[in-house]
Amino acid sequence: FFFTLGFLGHTRSQGDVPNTEEVLNKVSQVVDLNSLNITKGINMNDLNSTVTSTFEEAKKSFTQKCEKNGGKYEDVANASEKFKNCLESFVQISELTEEMEKYKPTGDLDLVFKNYCRKTP
Repeated sequence: FFFTLGFLGHTRSQGDVPNTEEVLNKVSQVVDLNSLNITKGINMNDLNSTVTSTFEEAKKSFTQKCEKNGGKYEDVANASEKFKNCLESFVQISELTEEMEKYKPTGDLDLVFKNYCRKTP
């Protein structure tokens, strides 16, 4: 799950990056942000521990949602790992990133994705 989010986030064009409000709106549809202990005015010196803590709380919340809905978090984690392995079997992330950077200035990212979509099984 988290790899998938990271992969999809990594492949987005910088020109199409959502603003904070859009991201929080989408996340709040999955995770109850009010249940997380996120405080405003985060001290930049404590940012790393805050992010780690928030990530762990989000993971815990996601795990609870899985169990509540009849599934196991481990099943999601295993599926995520299988998905990651599948992607890595035909996509070299460093090569994809390099090609994206090459075509980003001209806006021709569709060419990159067409090339990789042809490789899918």
